[in-house]
Amino acid sequence: MSMPLGMRMILVAWLCATPVAVGRLASKEAWTTSELPNVRHGGGCGDPVLHTRDNATRKPHGTIFVNDKSKGISWLLALEAKKSLAVDLPYAGGNHEGRINPDGVHIAIPHYETAGPGSTEGGGIEGSEVSLLNLDTGFAEVAPGAPSPLGNARPHDAAWTPSGRLLVTAQLKNAVTDFGMVLNRSMGKVAAGIKIPPPCQTPHLLANIPGTELVVSGCRCSNPDTTDCTSALAVVDAAHGTARAIEIQDATWTEAITVTEEGDVWVGGLKSHNIFVFGFQGQDKTPENLKLVATVSNIPNPLRMAYDKVTKRVGVASLDLDAALDRSKAWKGNKPPAWDGQQGQINFRIFNASTRALQREVSLHTRERGLVNMEGLFAADGFFVTGGFDTAAMVLVDAESGQVAAEVYFDPCSSLPAGFCEKVYMSNSDTAKANGSGGYNNWSGGYCPAHMRTPNDRRFMVMDGFGWSAKKPSWAQNKLIE
Repeated sequence: MSMPLGMRMILVAWLCATPVAVGRLASKEAWTTSELPNVRHGGGCGDPVLHTRDNATRKPHGTIFVNDKSKGISWLLALEAKKSLAVDLPYAGGNHEGRINPDGVHIAIPHYETAGPGSTEGGGIEGSEVSLLNLDTGFAEVAPGAPSPLGNARPHDAAWTPSGRLLVTAQLKNAVTDFGMVLNRSMGKVAAGIKIPPPCQTPHLLANIPGTELVVSGCRCSNPDTTDCTSALAVVDAAHGTARAIEIQDATWTEAITVTEEGDVWVGGLKSHNIFVFGFQGQDKTPENLKLVATVSNIPNPLRMAYDKVTKRVGVASLDLDAALDRSKAWKGNKPPAWDGQQGQINFRIFNASTRALQREVSLHTRERGLVNMEGLFAADGFFVTGGFDTAAMVLVDAESGQVAAEVYFDPCSSLPAGFCEKVYMSNSDTAKANGSGGYNNWSGGYCPAHMRTPNDRRFMVMDGFGWSAKKPSWAQNKLIE
């Protein structure tokens, strides 16, 4: 029976307006596998392995940055050269996130904390410093700036402004540190603390509003001395050393944040399960002109967000950490289970940045290690780049289709040298706590036998910072001196 033209037009319009739940066929699709030899550690406990989907619409290229916050090591993956580099950062663990400068070369990685014996993640000795990693040379150093006047304030995330300023959250002081133009080594170095007024407490993540010296942060109300707190968005004007806090009604634990190229600010309410969009609505981009323009409801646990300017899409990663830790207790053999081909729990959503319409809903998995529990997210070049904090596996997701275009698998102890490779799979976080294991509240599935940099955090790889650059690094073209 044929369908009348009018009904066909209505059906097509309905299909185009309805978000698509993207599934992944279990498996007769062809993938190309490439080992990425670690040029510095000579393989260590195993090199990363890249799997690229043969029929992917977009093919990944350039260099990927991945931060392992449990070991004081960041990874660089040179995709065209098929090589990798594990870089020892100046600080032995507790380095969180990571922000690539617009030059595509310099990466700022805040030192959040130093783990103590049996300490939780977030319960170690407070940090105050920032590492600077050169993606081209693979060299890492303490950022060449003056010390933060705010002291040990748990810096967690960084942002670069168009003038070259490096700004970093000072979580415990409800502030942001302006380290100045650290890449200009001829300039005198002076760091300034910019206090954020109430009701902001615990600024955690940080993002620049393009074309301005403004940065924004969600205030998640999680500092130890927080007793009564209202969720807020912080807007910091680095050019004038001032800040504003915008109270957000109906929000709890505002953490996830991203900014579009037009300057729209998306803020996620992790525990209120919603997203708030702020914009300037054609006015000058000043702190006073940033106002709430939309609310997106019924988004479970939005923990990280990122904006891709190629496709003009916003990705939203959802994670209920307690539920993820409970699921891992049931892993057979204490190892993450391979994906069973079923759609499963939706944990990633893609929105049209302009209309805020939901475009895709994805249960994001890797084929070999199952559900991707995301604690970091980056977007560039038409991809969302993310990975599982508890599986040592990462993915590149096509920002238009929601399809996984590539997977990268790491050995859980791969950033360590040979001789430190006998893994102990122990997926139950309660057991880790009972054993006095550091980081048990963000447990990644087991521990490595030893760690030459610190004995207090031996967890498997814990991914939390991602990035991408079009640069083809020098270290991947030439042999490094050991």
